Amino acid sequence: MKINVFESHITAVPEEQDSFSLLGYRIMKKMDIPNVMPCRRILFNEEERLLFEVPAEKESLRSAMDADPGRTVLLVLDSLADILKQTEQNEFLKREYIDFSMDTIYIVPSRGKAMFLYCPIVSSDRASFGQRLYTLLEELLGDLPNYEEERVRFLLSRISAWPETDMEEVFRFIREKFGHGVTHIKGLEFRYSGMLGSFSFYVRKPEFIIGKNQLCDGVLTVSSAISRRHCRVFQQGTQYYLTDLGSRNHTYLNDRMLIGQEAVPVREGDRVRIADVEFTVREEME
Repeated sequence: MKINVFESHITAVPEEQDSFSLLGYRIMKKMDIPNVMPCRRILFNEEERLLFEVPAEKESLRSAMDADPGRTVLLVLDSLADILKQTEQNEFLKREYIDFSMDTIYIVPSRGKAMFLYCPIVSSDRASFGQRLYTLLEELLGDLPNYEEERVRFLLSRISAWPETDMEEVFRFIREKFGHGVTHIKGLEFRYSGMLGSFSFYVRKPEFIIGKNQLCDGVLTVSSAISRRHCRVFQQGTQYYLTDLGSRNHTYLNDRMLIGQEAVPVREGDRVRIADVEFTVREEME
């Protein structure tokens, strides 16, 4: 089976040794499988293929992992668990048809979900379900050796035991322990409490400018050291970032001065100092 990834869609083309499961396709179309990309069967140059619609609002899995690996891992596992539960409840849905390639999984930030391919093509040279699931987990968890989430630590322990790992146990664990939804960030609160009193900025839009200019989203006039347009907070996918806007007295994240147009992730508990005014960051969760 050959998979081709495009900006707006993905195609799966059976090769000579493959067979297309018409029953599998019909069941997929009839059932409302959660977190699976819409699919239709087409002919192109007299060649049968499946065409999957990639979500318009999307972030690639690799990009999401670079931005916030811990949150992305939980989101992927929760979304996968929802699909696995559906395959367990219907004997005509086969887990073997789920594609685990990092390049065909997308994150939909507004829904807090990952979208997968469910591809009813039987391929003789395709790796087993367990081996393909292991490969995905190895890639996802490989950069999280110190991750504290108990469920993820369990998966790490099983993956590190490969090839003795019982992938059926891993499959059951994901199906049973995940799939209850991922809480995701709806905004940030920049909270100040000090000699100047107490006040907050609430970042609930894709771009938020802070400075003493009255046209800024967050107007900050409590210090003469603050520039007219001092810094910018912006959202990319599921992650918020902070960058300085060439201010005279700089912007700091956890006491580190931001250099030039450097954009750094902002998370719960971070300290952001805008010139000489320091805020604590709190995440607003949905």
